[in-house]
Amino acid sequence: MVPFIEVRDLADDVRRLFEELDRANTGCRAPAGEWTPPLDFCESRDMFEIRIDLPGVSADAIRVLLKKNVVLIAGEKVPTDPEVAQGGTFQLVERNFGRFARAVRLQDAVDARGARATLAS
Repeated sequence: MVPFIEVRDLADDVRRLFEELDRANTGCRAPAGEWTPPLDFCESRDMFEIRIDLPGVSADAIRVLLKKNVVLIAGEKVPTDPEVAQGGTFQLVERNFGRFARAVRLQDAVDARGARATLAS
């Protein structure tokens, strides 16, 4: 069972990440909403890898936090500007937009000095 203080600390970190994203993306706010991008997580004795699908999300709209044995990936996907549709009207919108946060708990604490995050298109 996760101690309540750790859960509260993680919630504070998520809140702080979203506030940071809000300051960075002034004028480009996504509508209220949340989505859960899919991810894959692979862990071995001496490494772990998380792959998360974030199509349409810019690198400056993503934050990765490593705290003890939890990796938190948070960000925001802004919808396509309706005017980009060249004067047309969307007839169908199926893609999700808004804020997201995914947390992955590792089996052991990690030395963050060897950690790195990359964004590939």
